[in-house]
Amino acid sequence: MAADSPHCPILETIVIAPPLGIHLHLDAVALLLVALFSFAGAIVAAFIWLDNSAAHLRERPAFILILLLIAGSNGMVLTGDIFNLYVFIEIVGVSAYALAAIRRDKTALEAGLKYDCGSVAAIFILFAIVLLYLQTGSTKYRCLAQAFGNMPAQMQLLIGLLMLIGLGIKAELFPFNFWVPRYLSRQRS
Repeated sequence: MAADSPHCPILETIVIAPPLGIHLHLDAVALLLVALFSFAGAIVAAFIWLDNSAAHLRERPAFILILLLIAGSNGMVLTGDIFNLYVFIEIVGVSAYALAAIRRDKTALEAGLKYDCGSVAAIFILFAIVLLYLQTGSTKYRCLAQAFGNMPAQMQLLIGLLMLIGLGIKAELFPFNFWVPRYLSRQRS
């Protein structure tokens, strides 16, 4: 495809010092997701601003955390590198933990601490990324896709299990959802 084709993705690499950098990839699907995340964040912020009953959410820290949540979500969609994906997942996680605890009462703080269990999940994900890097010499998606099939089956299984456990805990998938806050069930009883 020609570089001026409307179907050609936009690529941007922000280089710190080669080979360190952030590789961003914008195509039609990523653009749609970025627009949806940004629109959803704007709607949430508008509803929070208009809701007079949630004064703790109308303060500046809540909006900063919402912006971090949107930025991290957009970064997860745009990145072309698995390590940067990890960083953006952590940005989203930390801002979500803080938003859960922003009310500062006992229930909210307990929920925030339970959500912090995602930090344990991060260890599994990071270990899988380190193993991928040691096996392939790269963290770019394209290089990983080409080299993953040539790894020993045991290493593929180990990396897959580490990713499954880490992302399963972060995404609250059964049976990894043991840590999920149960404050809603307490309010109903």
